[in-house]
Amino acid sequence: MAFYTELNDLQVTDLVTLKEVKDHLKIELDYIEDDALIMSYMEAAFSYIISYLGRDVLDQTYTVKGKSFEDVFAFKRQTIKSVDNVEYVNEGNEQQTLSTDLYYLESIDKFESKILFLLSDLPKVKVNKSDAVTLTVTCGFKKIPKAIKQSLFLLVGEYYEFRSDRSKVKNTAVMHMLAPHRYYSNE
Repeated sequence: MAFYTELNDLQVTDLVTLKEVKDHLKIELDYIEDDALIMSYMEAAFSYIISYLGRDVLDQTYTVKGKSFEDVFAFKRQTIKSVDNVEYVNEGNEQQTLSTDLYYLESIDKFESKILFLLSDLPKVKVNKSDAVTLTVTCGFKKIPKAIKQSLFLLVGEYYEFRSDRSKVKNTAVMHMLAPHRYYSNE
């Protein structure tokens, strides 16, 4: 069984700027008293969108570690945009880099890609080592849909206007805009 770690800390400002959100909210740029509050709403909305979609919006890099090539190549949490590196520890306990000729990325659909490899040509790895193989991949949308950015604007607007608990209200406009981009794992 493989385990993975996120390598970069994504920022909502990589998707939208504070200026864009203030424009959407019809707030003058020189009014800065609510900037920290608006930023916290932007971060909350971004977190909600990622959670609802079940996938990364912006490019996220992961390291995936496992006991074998089969373990790490089975990683399919997101749409894999690129395989950045594959390293392994050989039977002689030496760190090696796997040749790119031995694997490739195949797109299944707009949500899923999988890594295919030439099983017969893969080298032997150190036995009983939980991190014998390390895969570094970048996941995320190939092109960020406009509906995701618009959903963030709508959520921030709702959070800004209604600053109390509204647990019984669902933002169906946001859910409808995000639904076509939602990832449902087959696991």
